[in-house]
Amino acid sequence: MLDLGSRLRIEVSDDSPTLPEARTAEAHAESGRGLAIVTLLAVDSGVEVAAHGAGKTSWFELGVLSENTARLKEVGAVASPLPLR
Repeated sequence: MLDLGSRLRIEVSDDSPTLPEARTAEAHAESGRGLAIVTLLAVDSGVEVAAHGAGKTSWFELGVLSENTARLKEVGAVASPLPLR
């Protein structure tokens, strides 16, 4: 994880040359939803292929609360933020 000030960046690296690909998960499947969740919540995301060609680093960035709330509103996941008490 990298703290970029107004964003938090999460990176995952592996040695596989295969790039991530979104899938449609069956209702009771235990996998296949990762990229859909990242797409819903992330402000930005991507993949960096290793210079030597073997492996990659997948990453996504989460914004501060106000930026995440705006993103969730864009996709219709929330109507409005809950009031603070």
